[in-house]
Amino acid sequence: MAYSLGLEAEVFLSADRHIGSDENGSALRSLYYPPVRSDRVKEGQLRCGEHTDYGSITLVFQSQVGDLQVNKTPL
Repeated sequence: MAYSLGLEAEVFLSADRHIGSDENGSALRSLYYPPVRSDRVKEGQLRCGEHTDYGSITLVFQSQVGDLQVNKTPL
């Protein structure tokens, strides 16, 4: 994955070097946003406010309902 992103081959190994130790700062989260009937959502209403997914990798499995946006601005 690092290669396809144009990064050094060891970038993920060095970023996650503390996994399995007391110095680990990693977390694994699984979020689920259940469907909501359209008559219960107001015009322009957001289901999940703006937020940052931090960490090495974020996987998104999206149904036919879209609207996910990605901000590539460096932090």
